[in-house]
Amino acid sequence: MDIGGAVKALKEGRMVTRALWKTYGGTRFLIMCTPDDMKLFSLTTGPLYWLEREPSLFLAPFIALKNTDGTFVPAVFSQLDLLADDYEIHIDL
Repeated sequence: MDIGGAVKALKEGRMVTRALWKTYGGTRFLIMCTPDDMKLFSLTTGPLYWLEREPSLFLAPFIALKNTDGTFVPAVFSQLDLLADDYEIHIDL
């Protein structure tokens, strides 16, 4: 699927990967993170500790990439990513 289908799937709560990423080894996939998802992280020991200190701070939904080492980072799309048509639904076994 293309990037439009991938974003639609992310908005539906599904995980998305690219066929290209499978060649890198490990598991990489995209997820849509919402403010409710952020409650799953530790606010006192994790990188989001500042949310507890700033209750008026609004966290908007964003797309995150799970790296092969298990870390999540904000997704940054290159021109090649935007034009790719090898996106697919990721099935986490």
